[in-house]
Amino acid sequence: MHHVLHVLTNKINNMQSNKILLCNPEHFNVTYSINPWMTNKIVNTKVAMAQWTYLETTIKNIGLDVKYIEPCIDLPDMVFTANAGIVKDKLVILSNFKYPQRQNEKDKFKRWFLSNNYNVHELDSSLTFEGAGDCTIVGDTLIAGYGFRTDRLANEKIAKLLNLKLINIKLVNENFYHLDTCLSIISSDLGIYFPDAFEDKNMENILQMELIKVSKYEAHQFACNSIVYKEHIIMPQGNNNISATLKSKGYKITEVNMSEFLKSGGAAQCLALWI
Repeated sequence: MHHVLHVLTNKINNMQSNKILLCNPEHFNVTYSINPWMTNKIVNTKVAMAQWTYLETTIKNIGLDVKYIEPCIDLPDMVFTANAGIVKDKLVILSNFKYPQRQNEKDKFKRWFLSNNYNVHELDSSLTFEGAGDCTIVGDTLIAGYGFRTDRLANEKIAKLLNLKLINIKLVNENFYHLDTCLSIISSDLGIYFPDAFEDKNMENILQMELIKVSKYEAHQFACNSIVYKEHIIMPQGNNNISATLKSKGYKITEVNMSEFLKSGGAAQCLALWI
């Protein structure tokens, strides 16, 4: 087991940085509806802050370096930093948010990245793209989702800009409108996913890795919206089956209560952008 974990850890180290960007939920609320989760929901802001703070502490405890962007009073979804863009080395490709309610986030994130010495690229405004919410970098490949918030052509352009191979995957279930709600890459040869979210159910062949299916119940608890770093997985509560399976493979699971953020259709990975 220790040998296996060592191999996995090396693979994961090659996949990602150790820096994460967070935005505290001081202004988080559900004031509009842009996905099926956001209907008639009331957020307990104190509970949301406590849950976010626990997540922040957990992220630090597994060895990640946390950076912060200031929240904005009229941008309640800015807390979901994963949607800001995709980052490789010191290049960030900024998102073009689909819905007007989130479009003003772009300028806030652009200023942050410029002030922190990143190279910033903006896509043509005709293309919608919602960042790490819809794509993830695994080795020399961009695994990308499209269909609800991101255009297929946007992913093609991003892969070229980042000099990556592209696996473009169509999402077809409106409850799982971003790729990070229905697929989590655990290592370069292991992932978890919810088959009903995808047009093509033959995902193991597409991604060329072992994929563990998540039940409908656990998919709705956002099991796939987990933060993965080395052998550590930070997973939303209520996902006992998939958690046990991953523990049996040597992973260390920390459960976090994400109840308030689920009201907006987001959870742990939505709240964190790898930078």
